Amino acid sequence: MLSVFKERGWETFGIELNPFAAKFAREKFGITIFENSILKWDNEDEYDVVMMWGALEHFTEPLKVLKILYNSLKKGGIAILETTNADSILISYVENLGGEVDRIVEG
Repeated sequence: MLSVFKERGWETFGIELNPFAAKFAREKFGITIFENSILKWDNEDEYDVVMMWGALEHFTEPLKVLKILYNSLKKGGIAILETTNADSILISYVENLGGEVDRIVEG
């Protein structure tokens, strides 16, 4: 996602716990990556947009993470988050068609 924004002229920055994924983003797309948990991020910058995809549900203190994201936004900034939901419309739709839901996006 960050590479798409970078291609369109946005200044991008990512936080990635997985060393392989962080290295890939740096080397393939030239994206600045903080390689650690967001809980260890010492942020002083403010951003127009912050995004988190499929990660919030893995934290034991999700409200702490949301506060970090909120405090990272400029006034009027936008936070976009996606997290799993096994009761989503997508899951019901796939199940009604007889599909397997074990590895689809449940956002």
